[in-house]
Amino acid sequence: MSEKRFSADSVLTLAAGLFGSLAIIIIAAFIVFGAVKGGDVPAVNRDVPAADDDKKSDYHTYLVAGLDKISNNTDVLMLVSVDGDAGSINVLQIPRDTFISRAVTKFTNVSRVNGIYPVEYNYEKGLGYSSSSARKLAMRSLCDRLQDAFGIIIDDWVLFTTESFRSVIDAIGGVWFDVPVDMFYEDPEQDLYIDLKAGYQLLDGNAAEQLIRFRKYANADIGRTSVRGDFIKETFRQTKANMSVGTVIKLLPELIGDVYTSVSVGDAISVAGTVFGMQSDEIAVRTISGSSVEDPATGRWSACYYLNRDSAYNDINTLMNPYKDDIADEKFDTYGLFVDRDNTIAYDYYYRKTIIQEDTE
Repeated sequence: MSEKRFSADSVLTLAAGLFGSLAIIIIAAFIVFGAVKGGDVPAVNRDVPAADDDKKSDYHTYLVAGLDKISNNTDVLMLVSVDGDAGSINVLQIPRDTFISRAVTKFTNVSRVNGIYPVEYNYEKGLGYSSSSARKLAMRSLCDRLQDAFGIIIDDWVLFTTESFRSVIDAIGGVWFDVPVDMFYEDPEQDLYIDLKAGYQLLDGNAAEQLIRFRKYANADIGRTSVRGDFIKETFRQTKANMSVGTVIKLLPELIGDVYTSVSVGDAISVAGTVFGMQSDEIAVRTISGSSVEDPATGRWSACYYLNRDSAYNDINTLMNPYKDDIADEKFDTYGLFVDRDNTIAYDYYYRKTIIQEDTE
């Protein structure tokens, strides 16, 4: 799988969880601008056991990652599946603070999923690879780790920046959205300034970024992923209602920023029929099931987000399963990437039964 570098118009929407929201932009940009190939780097490992006959005929899964420009962490992580036969798009958000086992990754100082990419990137750079090749190898490694843990196939990936996100929102004229709470936060080191009032309002690119990055909810990062899911659906609905394909194509040259992806022009066009026929209620957005955990002895809650195995397994089978039959239980998290064996409370939570998330956000 080689990397293609597009301007932000081409794949940001696929990237930011706006895959469903602004898929029209993706397809149009692929057609108009094509792709610029990067260097040759081995493809994502697709050695997940399954015969071709076992896979759904028109099913594609993408890993979407958004970079924090200071830490180089992937603070936005989503799996996006497009099921051509079912005519549906599913988005499964993975909270940035999701626990990962150092015993499995062999990383010394990383215990959260958002830290996999920068460790892999720095490792490849240390071996002498260019930034472009290191980026592709790091994304390949992230795809490999997640698809092996979830027992799925990740066909392609998209990596984007906040600048690209702002550009696309501005290009479509902003998004009307009901901001759920007053939002205020400052972090000069990240050049992050958030000041939004609650209520229904038109969000431009800058305001939309503030909405997406705010996380000072009572339930921290989970509140953010819930709001982000609502924003995805609303952006998709308004884009389809208010813009024609011709209008989108005219907007493309005005957009700036860089997005990196392994998606080919042919693959993008192959999902066009599904995306163009999509309705907002056919997009399922969910955060993978889990929670922070409380230490009853101290009353303190964990900084990490821990998966519950049964519930997360159900999420994967419901939203991200590329096969005709359910993914076998023993194929899910076989090596214990998401198990904290050093934390009894978290360990017990991971294996607790019947915590199934019934409703899709």
